[in-house]
Amino acid sequence: MFWIVLSLTLDQITKHLATLYLRFGEIKNLFGFFHFTYATNRGIAFGLFPGVKEAVIYLTLLIIVITSLVPLLFKVSKLTEMFIGFIVGGALGNLVDRIRYGYVVDFLTFDYWPTIINVADIFIFIGSIGIMIQMLIAESKAKKQIEK
Repeated sequence: MFWIVLSLTLDQITKHLATLYLRFGEIKNLFGFFHFTYATNRGIAFGLFPGVKEAVIYLTLLIIVITSLVPLLFKVSKLTEMFIGFIVGGALGNLVDRIRYGYVVDFLTFDYWPTIINVADIFIFIGSIGIMIQMLIAESKAKKQIEK
């Protein structure tokens, strides 16, 4: 629960600051390859499928519920709980935007990344990669056990 609240709070605070201090489309160079650029996203990842707001809201709610149940139904490590918390908190952050504004607030750009993102997206990415790495490690350990 701590990780959900942390990621949701950081996401919403940073989005609020972006809306206060950036104008739509404005680019502020932070350093080298990293910039602040205020934008809105009415679709899903990379702005795909704009105009399906209700479907995205219901799908997001379903994913949040299912993902949140994993630590309750299965014994998972503290690290896995953290990664799941990041995913759920990030999904909630973007969901709050969709319900409140009808779009998601994005404001982070990198020179070699094709789209504008936000803190929720970063938490979802870190959580997803973390869980994938844990799954690969677990699979490798299971294979080694079978080979013995």
